[in-house]
Amino acid sequence: YVRIYGKEIPGTWFLTKSTVNGSVVARPRENRYKNGSVVSLQAYPLIGYRFAGWSGDASGTNNPLVVTMDAHKQIEAQFEPDPNAPELLSEGKVARASSLEDVSLGPENAVDGKKDTRWSSVFSDSEWLYVDLGETNLIEAVRIEWENAYAKEYDIQVSTDGVSWKSIHGARNGKGHVEDIVGICATGRYVRLLGIKRGTEWGYSLFEFKVYGRKGPLAPESKAPIR
Repeated sequence: YVRIYGKEIPGTWFLTKSTVNGSVVARPRENRYKNGSVVSLQAYPLIGYRFAGWSGDASGTNNPLVVTMDAHKQIEAQFEPDPNAPELLSEGKVARASSLEDVSLGPENAVDGKKDTRWSSVFSDSEWLYVDLGETNLIEAVRIEWENAYAKEYDIQVSTDGVSWKSIHGARNGKGHVEDIVGICATGRYVRLLGIKRGTEWGYSLFEFKVYGRKGPLAPESKAPIR
């Protein structure tokens, strides 16, 4: 038998948040909240889903949701499939990389749709992997599924010729695991992950590098946000 016990402290409350097919971020983030604290909950859907509403000790469709902590609260974010979700463009396409840790860990493994294969670079910074989509497309989102060897700093870049690259997203505090990059509006035939600084002593290692968008170069000029 296993029991989790939270000791009651007068004047403080627990906030439990949960979801499937997305995530919820609380601001401010505390282990306990003082009575009367105001908390903002922001729901973020995974690629392919959209926010549908809140359930539990709160309801409605406002996102973010503002709650006042006057009791223990359990709140769940609901997501539903997005009928207008972008298409997965990269699976099965040609991929190239700057280096390989081993011949069995080639870049094709990062676009094969399999969870048990991966690309891994040599143990140095400034390594990259790109996928050739075959034609210029509208790029809307990227999912990076890291192995344990992840990038703390990296850029996502696009190109029409595989030679000149333009950054459309910059991460400077990467955490590894699975990272969904949404809100992209750019065009390109080639999409590249450029590792700038490793998060471990090893190289860069990806189970999957997924590019989502729509076929056809219909996109306005994009900027490169740094996060």
